[in-house]
Amino acid sequence: MFLLLLRILLWLILLGLVYFIVAKFIPKVFLASLGTIIILTIIGLAFYNPNNILVLPTWEFLSFPFKPIGLFFILMIFAITKIKKDKIDQTAKILIGISLALLLLSTSPILAYQLAKNMEMEGLGIKPIPAKCLNQNNNDIISDQDFMECFEYTLIPQDIASVIVLLGKNTTQPNLPYRTQIQINNTGDRILYTAQLYKQQLQLGSNPFVIISAAPREDLTGSEESRLETIDIAVLLQELGIPPEQIILDSKGFDVRKSAVETEKILKERDLNTQPILLVTSGLNMSRANLTFVNLGLNIKPRPTDFYGFQSNAIPEKKLRIQDFFPSGEALVINTEIVEEFLATIYYFLRGWLSPPV
Repeated sequence: MFLLLLRILLWLILLGLVYFIVAKFIPKVFLASLGTIIILTIIGLAFYNPNNILVLPTWEFLSFPFKPIGLFFILMIFAITKIKKDKIDQTAKILIGISLALLLLSTSPILAYQLAKNMEMEGLGIKPIPAKCLNQNNNDIISDQDFMECFEYTLIPQDIASVIVLLGKNTTQPNLPYRTQIQINNTGDRILYTAQLYKQQLQLGSNPFVIISAAPREDLTGSEESRLETIDIAVLLQELGIPPEQIILDSKGFDVRKSAVETEKILKERDLNTQPILLVTSGLNMSRANLTFVNLGLNIKPRPTDFYGFQSNAIPEKKLRIQDFFPSGEALVINTEIVEEFLATIYYFLRGWLSPPV
């Protein structure tokens, strides 16, 4: 314990010495130029190799100010710098008010569900269902045109597909001591839905391949094989009734783009790249995932899951509760995911990975 504290103390002294030298002897113009060069270099690396070991943590650092909690902290820090010993000036009051309003909005369940619903419906490519199509007690006679419109909204497509692609990164946790089983995360519905889609395809007369795309777990040590998430997902899918000979593993799915590229290679090898493909991922990132796969010329049928939002005027209809008007950690998580997806979509757009243009 003493040695650990001594090491920490020595590191703090070293960091303080470096800070003193930099602040005392190096011009600010030089530091600003150096910082600009470093940031531009990282951006260049992000475009060349987005999965680089230096790019990922740097991206998290640079994108932090754009996320709700990051922006809140930055505003509060600026507000603190404006507080004097004897008073709080007007600028500090404004910054504190803005930061508290931002925190209130970003933790609002109603706002989170509404934003999530809009993104999820965009991913599905559907419009809000008219109220007349959802009102079961409506005894009025509607026109033939209105009837066909409502029929189109209520029709559930049953596409016959040759392939189901599951974007499975971070959907499970490994079976490690003291755990007794493979656990699924909050996005684990993708696995259950994939098994359901496979059984539906069997009923339609198809026996599709199931491609599991997921990179090795980055938060574990050990060999790459021991960190493969695809193996754990395959075990779960086999227990849910999918034969092992129909499962194809892609362990290079570090992100949506990489999953799309590797899927295209796998399908070309089997001469299936023109066949209909059911794409399974979360509702929030289905729009980006769909456009990314379509950009490579694949015939995608979106099959999102892990929904947060609720369709307005649905039957049964979700009721507003008192809890929906109070800040919650869950709402903050949802709003953060929405912001992260928005930033990722901008990055994909700049790289030219989305088709058609958004």
